[in-house]
Order: sequence, then structure tokens, then C-alpha cells
Amino acid sequence: STSLGLDLERSHNGSASAIMGFLPFLAGSIVSPLVGLGNLIHSTAIAIVICCLLSLFFIILAVKRTVGTEA
Repeated sequence: STSLGLDLERSHNGSASAIMGFLPFLAGSIVSPLVGLGNLIHSTAIAIVICCLLSLFFIILAVKRTVGTEA
């Protein structure tokens, strides 16, 4: 994903690399205070369900795209 992202911004590849390096730190700073909120059992269950649903969504999306290109 990094090489694809940098390939799209060839003229500004230094800025694109800096932004792509900064985004994980931004996500970590947003998520870290949220870790201690709520009941551990409920929050873990909700996170697992959300991840499963997102995985299912992206699998269905990939299969539709693959089937659509074969025709």
C-alpha cells in the first residue's frame, strides 16, 4: 500500500511519505485513550464483531469485482 500511495504522488513523494508515516501515530494517539473506556468484555466483543463484519464486506466486494471482470 505504501508503494501504491507513493506512486500516485510522484511529484510530491517526500510529502506523501511524511504523511503516510504520520498517520499511524495519529491513529494511535486517538485510539489509546479509548482503550480504557467501558467494560473489557463488551468492548472486545464489539471490536471482534465489527472486524468480522468489515472482513465479510471486503471479501464480498472483492468477489464481486473479480466476478465482474471475468465476463
